[in-house]
Amino acid sequence: MQSASAWFAARFAEFATEAEASLERTAEADPQRRIRLLEALARFREQCPALEHALLASLAARSTRLSAPPTARPRPRLELMADDDLAVALAIAPLTRQARQIAAEEWARIEDCLAQVFDPPSDGELWPLDPAEVIAAFREATEVLEDFDRDALLILLDGFGASVLAHLPELYRHLLLVFANELGLVPRPPRPVAVRAAAGEEACELWNRLERRLGRGDAADAGERVDTPTPDLLRVLSLLQNITGTGEGAEARAGEGLKALLLDRLADLRGGRSPRLSARDERGIDLVGMLFDFILRDEAIPERIRLILARLQIPCVKAVLIQPNSLADRSGAPRRLLDLLADSSVGWSLEADRDGRFLAQVEAAVETVRREFEDDLEVFERAIRAFQRFHASERQRAEAAMQRHLAAFQGRERLRQARAEVGTRIAELVGEHPLPPRLRHLLFGPWAHYLVLTILRHGEGSAPAREALGLAERLVAMAGLGAVRPGEEELARLEALLRHGLHAVAVHDSEVEAYVSWLRHWIGASASVPAPPEIVPSVEPEPLAPPFVSEAGRERIGAPVSAPAGPSFEEPELGSWWCFRDGDRERRGRLIWKSPLDGRLLFVHQRGAPSLEIDAPSFAAACAEGRAVPLPAGDSLVERALRRIEDALGPSAGHGR
Repeated sequence: MQSASAWFAARFAEFATEAEASLERTAEADPQRRIRLLEALARFREQCPALEHALLASLAARSTRLSAPPTARPRPRLELMADDDLAVALAIAPLTRQARQIAAEEWARIEDCLAQVFDPPSDGELWPLDPAEVIAAFREATEVLEDFDRDALLILLDGFGASVLAHLPELYRHLLLVFANELGLVPRPPRPVAVRAAAGEEACELWNRLERRLGRGDAADAGERVDTPTPDLLRVLSLLQNITGTGEGAEARAGEGLKALLLDRLADLRGGRSPRLSARDERGIDLVGMLFDFILRDEAIPERIRLILARLQIPCVKAVLIQPNSLADRSGAPRRLLDLLADSSVGWSLEADRDGRFLAQVEAAVETVRREFEDDLEVFERAIRAFQRFHASERQRAEAAMQRHLAAFQGRERLRQARAEVGTRIAELVGEHPLPPRLRHLLFGPWAHYLVLTILRHGEGSAPAREALGLAERLVAMAGLGAVRPGEEELARLEALLRHGLHAVAVHDSEVEAYVSWLRHWIGASASVPAPPEIVPSVEPEPLAPPFVSEAGRERIGAPVSAPAGPSFEEPELGSWWCFRDGDRERRGRLIWKSPLDGRLLFVHQRGAPSLEIDAPSFAAACAEGRAVPLPAGDSLVERALRRIEDALGPSAGHGR
């Protein structure tokens, strides 16, 4: 554990530096949360040594379980989580999954070494230094921050993932050397493929099922004559990989195009004689070719990205020949790279990537593999880690931008809703009462705006809102026949409230005094008060009723999204990605808001800025006409393509394609 502690201490220093920079950047970019985040930054700097000490202590405590006798675990209880705890749990889950994917191979060897010395952990527990235990230790350590701001904590978690979790393979490789040199432990040979972890069984079975459909059976394969062994095939593929990597004509080289090119080159090297490949190698080439055929036609991925991914076909063929389950198993590095690049590219568009930074990183990941991959799958892992570091920082910036735009949109929505509520209340209050023109001007103009301001600041049921509405009710009541006129004490209170409200909405002092003078004269509280001059408002009040109140002045127009007749409409879900087509133009957006007032939808592009704001009927019509299509974000590109291959092959596919 001493070596691990030194490694974590070094990584924590890098994490602390990056976390401070991330908090500062987010605070500068988000005025709404700036004060909270700057306060959180100050606390983080102050408590950083304590946080590091708590993390190392938590990891050390976990390591003692290796030699400690098992203890009875308390029975779990079902409890509701607070919103903040739920947000943190939802952030930790993908970090854990991602870290396990990155370090799957090295961690499996560590587990095997530990299992040779110690009893396996008791039910529900994990080995110390498992990625899930590392992040659990960090979450436990953050308790020293005491009521730390949730948004700032999410930023810290994201930074911990990029600075520590993404580099766990380095620690695991070091520990394997320690086990070998000091304890004489080496991992045992891997178990047979048939004993795969349950998480990958379904995916591997799909790949194996497709291989069986393309093959003639093991017995026929065993008796087949082969004159081109796999090493020779790999050398020719490496040659093609180096001379066909520019991306030009990538679509033509997919599938049968690549296989034909490969066979032609092998024939040239053999003096024109047609090569014979092993059945296993030929099935692998056929299946990868079909896979990329479908990837190039997958409209969930933008066309520019699909053409870049096509450059990975030859490296993926080589990977399958070297390690047959590298595309079958979800933990295989080539498959994870394809899925990572595809999933992160679902929302890509020229509108969102005007500087080309995202496209350049996708190309960099692909070119790293194309240039460097010979027979070591670690090249794919390096490309994955480099892209994940970039994507994590981009996602953080996009999240900050999205929250900023969402806050502005919600602010406008609250204003519209408050105006709708005030317009409805005043329309109901006035009804058919014959009001003096000045009183009508006051109620539907400055006083209505003051009511809106009060509701936004204090809430609809607050004491200031009730007091402001009470003044309107009293004035309308006094306009009726036989209404009791206020005494001097009540009149003074009404005047004070009227002055306060009119000043709050920036009515000029002269207009305020004109309203107060008119009120005294109208009420007739003082016969000596002369008639006030005509009130000329500095700003003509904007009517509050339409379009937020119906013609009857009673119903608010707020509408859930309603679909037209037809099967093509999809009820939108928050967080879902959509593609909108208008002729040749295509834009992609993620749904982040549905208006509870009128059903309008707000979409943002990949970097978190607004991409489209559309009303419910227009969106429903676009879905019905096929101009709005949901995109399978978060889905596995490889699995999607494999299932399409299975559908295309049908129930009775023979050998070849």
